[in-house]
Amino acid sequence: MTEIEQDKRIWALASHLGAWAANLSGGLLGALVPLVIYLAMKDQSAFVGAHAKESLNFRLTLLVAYILNWILFFTIVGTCIAVPMFFVLWVVELVFSILASIAAMNGQPYRHPICWRLVN
Repeated sequence: MTEIEQDKRIWALASHLGAWAANLSGGLLGALVPLVIYLAMKDQSAFVGAHAKESLNFRLTLLVAYILNWILFFTIVGTCIAVPMFFVLWVVELVFSILASIAAMNGQPYRHPICWRLVN
């Protein structure tokens, strides 16, 4: 396996942490950062493309989970479940983003354990 250049590692890191930062701005923009990085870098670097695609798939999975949780939140029975679930989703997102970022900086591939592979 070849050594991954530092700039490629930083782009891969940006696909994970940039998505996290976009989520802090409102939640729905989380998939935008990895999508832009994926479209811009997939042909230049397989490593960056793989990380950006993985981050994009994870963000889309989280988006579906958050939407379902919001729907559940506005039902009478679902309020008791939805409030703790928001916290659980947030923690899962934070932990897996950190793990993916560490892998990106170490030049290693990463696959999220909880993720629908919507983008191939």
